[in-house]
Amino acid sequence: PFKTVYLHPMVRDSKGQKMSKTKGNVIDPLVVTEKHGADALRFTLAALTAQGRDIKLADERIDGYRAFANKLWNASRFALMNLEGHVEAGVDPLLQARTPADRWILARLQRAVNETVEALEAFRFNDAANTVYHFVWHELCDWYIELSKEALSGDDAGTKAGAQGVLVHCLKSSYLLLHPFMPFITEELWGVLRQRVGATAWPDSIMEGRYPPVGVVDEAAERAFTPILGIIDAIRNIRGEMNIAFKVALGQETPVHVAVADTATHALLEAGESRRVARLTHVENLQVHLAEATPRMPQSAVGVGAGFEVRVPLAGVIDVGAETARIDKELARVDADLRLIEGKLSNPNFVARAPVEVVEKDRARVDELRTTRQKLINHRAVMSGADQSTEEKTMENNNPNPNATPAQAQPVVEKVEQAFTAGVEAVKAEAVKFEQQMEQRAAPTIKRARKAVAEARKGVAGARKAVKKGVADARKAVKKGVAGARKAVKQGVAGARKAVKSAGKRLNKKAPVKAVKKVAKKKAIKKAKKK
Repeated sequence: PFKTVYLHPMVRDSKGQKMSKTKGNVIDPLVVTEKHGADALRFTLAALTAQGRDIKLADERIDGYRAFANKLWNASRFALMNLEGHVEAGVDPLLQARTPADRWILARLQRAVNETVEALEAFRFNDAANTVYHFVWHELCDWYIELSKEALSGDDAGTKAGAQGVLVHCLKSSYLLLHPFMPFITEELWGVLRQRVGATAWPDSIMEGRYPPVGVVDEAAERAFTPILGIIDAIRNIRGEMNIAFKVALGQETPVHVAVADTATHALLEAGESRRVARLTHVENLQVHLAEATPRMPQSAVGVGAGFEVRVPLAGVIDVGAETARIDKELARVDADLRLIEGKLSNPNFVARAPVEVVEKDRARVDELRTTRQKLINHRAVMSGADQSTEEKTMENNNPNPNATPAQAQPVVEKVEQAFTAGVEAVKAEAVKFEQQMEQRAAPTIKRARKAVAEARKGVAGARKAVKKGVADARKAVKKGVAGARKAVKQGVAGARKAVKSAGKRLNKKAPVKAVKKVAKKKAIKKAKKK
């Protein structure tokens, strides 16, 4: 009776094992709901429901999406505290947008709506859930709410009203997008926001609301404003990598330089977005250039992304000598840990006998240590005064075509490929050697096993012969017993017939005499009574 049937994957435990009462790994949904909430469990199952792959349900994943629900709740609380005087009148949010940040978040919202609807129609529920998750957490909460604080607390009434209208529209659309996955929290927040902004045109229940429609994305707003967010991230990353506290202002002695290649992005920075960048990154002196790269200078850290480059001078900001000593100490510790774990993984016996999760954990740890080591080497090179613009570039952001190899990375890629090929050949040789050793060690055991199998086969043949003989003897005894029984029955029947015949003869001789005497006696008594 159904036009469409969706077969979801099997839900397993965190280790990928089937749930079983015998194993004791059954996950009770009632217990999980009591601990994390029904919305968190529903969203976890949707986010992990990838086609062709079973679900490994771990408590940590559910707790992570419970934190996502808390993030949405806190973002809504922030909005409710900053919507004083705002009344929802159903105005097009694009007409309310006053700042580049407003137009950017509306463009990102429309893109999230388009991708979510497309994924739902194709039954890719995990892609739909992850798209909404990324927009709400990383773009609406992490970026736009922070960017809108200045407008919401400022004196410009028009800018404040525009930020309020855009924020209400983004929250409303987010609730609608999330409602199929998290129905309870979105229903509650919908009612609270509806009452707060006086949106009488909205339905009483979010279940009656219309799902956000597919529309056109303002790609120009995305393209112009996205590099500004990348600049903020780059400066923050440099602070984190160089251990520079946020309270320490950058650009005190030498200005922080920012180069952008796009004229629209440069115009936004010159129009006032540079002040926002300086405020969010605590930079006292920020200079913007319409160029491909920033001026080179010693002892500076460089961050590069799509369409921009940032150069932060470090002189006077950190103690170069102390920082270099700390880096050397940390590098020695990382090298020691790396040698230890690589030594374990290079042992074929360890890889073959250790549990799979232990081996995978060690391999992940090796990758993490190698990444940390490369960062420390780059950091030390910056401290020494070398120009690290090439090493500090983020290849993913800097490369317009993610599938192509950047020119500056080509030599490194070739070396990595050579090392990888050599490593593969070495692993193959070790595997062959290990296989030969295992065959030599297993030869006596295999010989004994074959001998035991041969003896077992002989025993089976003897058992079969004995069974056949026993069955034949049993059949013979049964036949003999049946014949004796038949003979005894015949003899008994003949004797019984003879006895019956003899008894009948005796009965036939005596019966008439007794009957005559009895009748005569009755007649004599009757006659005597008459007399």
